Amino acid sequence: MFKYLNQVTIDCSMDRFWSKRQVLDSSLNFAYYLINDCQLNKGEIVCFVTNNSDIHAIGIVGVLAAGGVYSSMAEHSAEREIREVIENIKPAVLVCIGSNFQTMDDIALDYPFVKKLLVIDEQSKQEIKKKSDLLTIEKIFEQKRKDNIPLPVIGDLDDCATLVMSSGSTGRPKAILRTHRNFLSTIATMQHKELCPLTADEIFLSSGFCHICGQRSLFSCINGGSQLAIIRIEEKHEDAFSNIHKYNITSGFIITTQLNFLAKNFEKYDNNYLKTFRDVLAGGSHLSDSTYKSIVEKYDFDKFRSCYGMSEIGWAIVVYLSDQRRLSNTATCGKVSPGLECKVIDENEQAIGPNVLGQLCFRGDQVTPGYLNNDKENAKLFTSDGFLKSGDYGYYDDKEFFYVIGRFKEIIKVEGYVVSPAELEHILLQNKKIENAAVIGIKDEERDEIPMAFVTLVKGSQLTEKQIQDWVDSRVNYYKKLRGGVRIIDQFPLTPLKKINKTELKRMIPQELLEGVVQS
Repeated sequence: MFKYLNQVTIDCSMDRFWSKRQVLDSSLNFAYYLINDCQLNKGEIVCFVTNNSDIHAIGIVGVLAAGGVYSSMAEHSAEREIREVIENIKPAVLVCIGSNFQTMDDIALDYPFVKKLLVIDEQSKQEIKKKSDLLTIEKIFEQKRKDNIPLPVIGDLDDCATLVMSSGSTGRPKAILRTHRNFLSTIATMQHKELCPLTADEIFLSSGFCHICGQRSLFSCINGGSQLAIIRIEEKHEDAFSNIHKYNITSGFIITTQLNFLAKNFEKYDNNYLKTFRDVLAGGSHLSDSTYKSIVEKYDFDKFRSCYGMSEIGWAIVVYLSDQRRLSNTATCGKVSPGLECKVIDENEQAIGPNVLGQLCFRGDQVTPGYLNNDKENAKLFTSDGFLKSGDYGYYDDKEFFYVIGRFKEIIKVEGYVVSPAELEHILLQNKKIENAAVIGIKDEERDEIPMAFVTLVKGSQLTEKQIQDWVDSRVNYYKKLRGGVRIIDQFPLTPLKKINKTELKRMIPQELLEGVVQS
């Protein structure tokens, strides 16, 4: 089964494989080039605006080995988005692909703090006709380093290792500081016997490297001696599952939208098709009860658990392995991860007890020290005793299982009554013809806010927006009715982690609805 055991990374898109020795040599060669040729100083930033790939993964290791700070953005980011981030983080080196080379070249020329623009790989270089003398990171990997620069560069635990842009699912991204201490703590947590200990016989599915999940997967696989299977972040749900099948992938972090797709497409991706996939961590957003039960009934996964985390916090809450077999309540995302403290606070920032809704707050070595160049947000981020305020609304029960209801920003208040978008999304997903769903609040003159739903349908299914609205309204109370209506769309806008991007959804709504002209 494990025919790639001598490999450490697999690029599923390019069908390339790397040994542990190749990864080490290539990353140190790149580190040498950054210091010697790019004049990268300790603590300076290297920003990748590229897709997921093996070259990208090894490049991350090279940046850290050079004492630099890694950051990244999705390769399809708009020029405005790229410029906003670059003006904030001021990277010394930029990395691009063929399709965004011209934009990145213009940007590099506009900012004097950018010392070098690099192209990620030879395939990207072939797409660029303007310059033939461009050097790619793929070729830099092959350049033998000299021994005049000690590598890797040794830093301090509290030095910044990476900058993670907040998901942007609810607003403008912020640059989240992730220190070496943060990552060491996260890796130790992941290897805990109750969570997700990786071994040499594991092939782990990578998330996007511009998100903390992708970075955590890379570092944890290196630490655990496991293989990392890399897929391009622009690939569709179908591609993720076909790669799991093709490369005998054994474990991975799967986003709720992907699980919703899987639950509704069992005939194509049945248990035999995914027979090697045995350890599934579900997260990114709420997992509906109907999806959970469908997955459990149809697939023979050894481990199937929910978890909760944030780029600011790390891996915060997870269903422990010792709990998963006897856990009947699928609404919980588990218990607090080892090494973290969690408390729930009220509007006055006072700690509250079990079974009372409030804001989840965390403290520990996984937690970020704050945002880069953002004193205003940093001042609001922590409680007086050092707990990071997550912005998520939830509670814990008498057995210390936690339940995350949703983002404070996303809670809908109908005539003062709190409506959870996640609850309505769960109801929508109980309909076998609906593949994915998202609910947002829009302004209403009479009721302050009202829920509005967006859905995608299972291929070949027929439903009208009115039928969906009536179906939901017959199952909820007065306040939760979809008075904002339903919109059927072909596909959801997604963040790099494949979470539904609700900021982009709101841009699809007519302005008069957002401004409260709705009469209902």
